[in-house]
Amino acid sequence: MITETGLVANSLIILRQIVIMFLLMGAGYILYYLGVIDNNGSSQCSGILTKLVSPCVIISSFQREFEPELGRTLLWQFLFSLLGFAVCILIGYLLFRPQKFENAPDLRMCTVFTNNGFMAIPLVTVMFGSLGVFLSTVNIAASTILIWTWGVKNLSGKGSRINLSKIFINPGTIAFCIGLFCFLTPFKLPAIPAEAVGFISDLNTPLAMLVLGCFLAQSKVKTCLLDKKLYFLSFVRLVLMPLILIPILLLAPVDLTAKICLMIGFAAPSAVLAAMFAQMHHTDYLYSTKIVAQTTLLSAVTMPLVIALFTTLAGGS
Repeated sequence: MITETGLVANSLIILRQIVIMFLLMGAGYILYYLGVIDNNGSSQCSGILTKLVSPCVIISSFQREFEPELGRTLLWQFLFSLLGFAVCILIGYLLFRPQKFENAPDLRMCTVFTNNGFMAIPLVTVMFGSLGVFLSTVNIAASTILIWTWGVKNLSGKGSRINLSKIFINPGTIAFCIGLFCFLTPFKLPAIPAEAVGFISDLNTPLAMLVLGCFLAQSKVKTCLLDKKLYFLSFVRLVLMPLILIPILLLAPVDLTAKICLMIGFAAPSAVLAAMFAQMHHTDYLYSTKIVAQTTLLSAVTMPLVIALFTTLAGGS
């Protein structure tokens, strides 16, 4: 059973990340307000993040020696990540129908995809070290592939189809294949290219938060706390989705560490990429931004509780 000390420690880690996140967002807010970055600039930064920086994060995390047992765990992590997202997508379609919600595609994006990088990685680093980071990156890879396939179809509107080539030819899948090749074979990136990829990967958090701050500057921040509909969306993302996924993730044939890494990824707040993809596809990205901001604030309470519940049910100590 998870201890009270562990629960408090996890809460402090999450709270720390939230404070850092909002400080970085504040910087982006000020830059937009002063005219240093405009709509076109924030859009270009979104493209850099989704097409270059995020893939480099995936490639960088796979630069480690292959171990048979770790390879087996990796496979199951990936399959259960896909299964978890599939369940979330199904729930999203059931809850957010175009007949009731004008911005249904954006609501689905915000409740399906999570900030499983910035919010989850620091937590698993403290809990499990580099192994936790590696296992959590599989969840990031799965969500990156899905956001470039199902996510694009979802935002493109009714009647659109998933371009089969997009499943294999998109930044997320290409990065995952490169990373997987490096992990499964003796080949690793040479020192200089690896360092360059690492530097680009380090841009992930600050660049994403600066862009989100620009988005917030275009919306009314007060509505993040006053809009009652947002609280329903936050409940779906932070409570309903994780609770539904708990019995599914408990069935994963991996050890407790891997299971908890999966749960942490799915318990995180709405993904910043959901707002960025909304902007790229000209949907309601400002509303998506509000959802991201509110779920991030509320996750300070929900994430530790969900993780504690899951750990207890999984038989953790």
